[in-house]
Amino acid sequence: MIILRLVTDYLAAAAEKWPGKIAVVDEVRQMTYGELWREAERIGAFLASRMEKKAPVALWFGLEGRSIAASQGIVLAGLPYAPLDISMPKKRLAKIFGTLEASAIITNRVCSEDVKKFAATLPQVPEVYTYEDMTEVKPSGAELAILDRVESVRTEDDALSIIFTSGSTGSPKGVISSHRMLTACTQWQVKALHMDETTVRAAQSPLYFAMGAYLDVYATIAAGGELHLLPKSLFLFKRKLISELARRKINLIFWVPSVMRSIVESKALALEELPPLRTIAFCGEPMPPQILAEWFKAFPRATFSNHYGSTEVTIAAWQELDRDTVLSMGKPCGEKELVIVTEDGSQAAPGEVGEILVRGPVAVGYLGDRERTEEAFGVEERTGKRFFHTGDLARIDENGDMVYVSRSDAQVKHMGYRIELGEIESAALTIEGLSAGVCLFDKEKDELVLFYVADDALRGKDILRQLSDSLPRYMWPARLKKLEAMPQTEGGKIDRRALKEMF
Repeated sequence: MIILRLVTDYLAAAAEKWPGKIAVVDEVRQMTYGELWREAERIGAFLASRMEKKAPVALWFGLEGRSIAASQGIVLAGLPYAPLDISMPKKRLAKIFGTLEASAIITNRVCSEDVKKFAATLPQVPEVYTYEDMTEVKPSGAELAILDRVESVRTEDDALSIIFTSGSTGSPKGVISSHRMLTACTQWQVKALHMDETTVRAAQSPLYFAMGAYLDVYATIAAGGELHLLPKSLFLFKRKLISELARRKINLIFWVPSVMRSIVESKALALEELPPLRTIAFCGEPMPPQILAEWFKAFPRATFSNHYGSTEVTIAAWQELDRDTVLSMGKPCGEKELVIVTEDGSQAAPGEVGEILVRGPVAVGYLGDRERTEEAFGVEERTGKRFFHTGDLARIDENGDMVYVSRSDAQVKHMGYRIELGEIESAALTIEGLSAGVCLFDKEKDELVLFYVADDALRGKDILRQLSDSLPRYMWPARLKKLEAMPQTEGGKIDRRALKEMF
């Protein structure tokens, strides 16, 4: 493993050691480490010589290796990058850009005209550059000299990237990550998952999601492995997915349990030819024990691990598994420390439920939201360590392991994503004719349920259509329940407990 100071050092070192080795494979192209570095450096030189403002640069790509090279080029130029889900509604993207205030957008020539039209609608219009224009021309000596000057002043605490997650106020929140947080996580992950240059890893998460952008990309580069960016369509056909993993000789996956569950339910693990998996890790939501048992049966020689984390902390805890292990959150990983605190801020006793506090290399905060940043993040006076209030409730069991209990707020995990139910409610309340809306999560059925009060003329399909204009698909309610009136508590608030009984 390469142990270095900045995340771009991983790619530089890998390109020097393995220039001709395949680094990333997508639907249309495979890129070597040498190609990744060369194109990243050209993008870095291009931006460093043109960007006067240290504002973020947005990435407008599908699932392709070029977005990885572009992200590293942006960082080489001393700027943070912001990967986007370009399939989401334009209204939501506009909200993101309102917070991001990007100086530029990098896209490809195919999308460039549409991106320019969208950019022109924004209050602060960013420059739009194409990947091809930035990488087809070799940088001049003057441009490389500027890049070298930028490199000399970059530090571990510089903002590396901004990933947007669901926000309770109706606007997505941008989590700012630093080099320090990502290098700490990367070095731990490579060691824990036994990664090296023989690793062939298949990415299930998109690159605008922390699991894909951070865990898949940086650990694979640091190990000198090979990363396969699997098309989203492949996950619709589970037996074909497993066959494709076998064909590509994939030996490591780090996926969300819902995908692993659907593979079991499709009987895809009964195929005669299975991939040569030697490491199977999962994160993002609870794993049903009966599903895990089927994976153990199919891959008896693989090592298994369960991970806990979020965009704000990457991975904070993990648990190595065998067939008889009782699933829990496990123990802290790497430089992280986890403490369970009660409402008064004191450390919870064993077995007592409290909020999880993560100490160590955590995110910088939320972009443009000082109030929320101060509520969630802090620095300990005694140790100088940064910490993050997760909002997750847990307890310590008799084995000393941390066991997840629930969320302390209205945030849930669904389809591998953290979702603020308040954002769905805010979107619903903008619909004309809808006077009240409450979104709850049916954990048993793994479904979002929207309870609402509305005029007779407003139909359920009209509500879903309007929600689809402002919310990504994974935030669409699976069920709508119309009520004559919302149940209320004695204090006059909406009685959410009564609504849950209506599931």
